[in-house]
Amino acid sequence: FGAFLENSWRLPSRWNGNFGIRFAGLHAAPTTHFFTEPRATVSFSLSEGSDITLSYNRMNQLIHQLSNTGTGLITDLWVPVTAQAPAEQADQLSAAVKKRIGKQDWYFTAEAFRKWMRSIIAYKEGAAFLVLSDGPTDIDWQENITSGRGWAYGSEWLLEKRKGRVTGWIGYTLSWVIHEF
Repeated sequence: FGAFLENSWRLPSRWNGNFGIRFAGLHAAPTTHFFTEPRATVSFSLSEGSDITLSYNRMNQLIHQLSNTGTGLITDLWVPVTAQAPAEQADQLSAAVKKRIGKQDWYFTAEAFRKWMRSIIAYKEGAAFLVLSDGPTDIDWQENITSGRGWAYGSEWLLEKRKGRVTGWIGYTLSWVIHEF
């Protein structure tokens, strides 16, 4: 389940703000897990058509995706949050500069971000994923995982044309993701 509250404010002078909080929960027997996810965005207008924006966001992933590529077949297993595999949590900061170019409604945006991830899971090195046998075999996925942390960072660039006979945009993202188990 989830619920979200959000409010936007026009702060004094050239400031704008958007603040919210999301309440999320998941019942995975025998326990129920609750999470709060604050969000905030603040922007400052440098001039007409030119803004700087800063934002913070917390996210929780309540269902894990375990991927196995070692069998020659890519196989995904979706598993719930448990005591041994707590919710994945991430905090993200970003900063952006947006500038209108000329009077033809062209806009250029450059953004940089940094994300910190906790409680990410993956299969242990050499973990048994698929057992071929004649009889029933129970494999507890929780015994075959390891937990770690990760980081992501990068930048994005976007050029938009919003009005006129031809409109559209072109963007480019350069990012890195590092997982440590």
